[in-house]
Amino acid sequence: MTKRNIQQDVRDPTQRGNSTMSNLLGIRQAVAKDRRLQFTALFHHITPYLLKDCFFQLKRRSAAGVDGVTWQTYQRDLDNRLASLHERLQKGSYRPRAARRIMIPKADGGNQT
Repeated sequence: MTKRNIQQDVRDPTQRGNSTMSNLLGIRQAVAKDRRLQFTALFHHITPYLLKDCFFQLKRRSAAGVDGVTWQTYQRDLDNRLASLHERLQKGSYRPRAARRIMIPKADGGNQT
């Protein structure tokens, strides 16, 4: 998505009246004009609809996360999970877990993460 043309429309094609993608496009355009621009609050752009759309864009067969939860497991009771996530994001109480790091040995003896 970061390589998409800024002029390209990224709005949600549904009719639910969600303008989040329009707002995100505006943010991208502002940053494109001034790379030094800083934002202090963007979480208000994250909606349950956006979280759900992002969830369904994930690869369904990817490995489980550090918490052992797979895509299929998270999908069970998805609406309640996303509502909880959205609430924690808005309250500032969400804390992401550490990413799992795996060293991949290379033929030259080095490692790559």
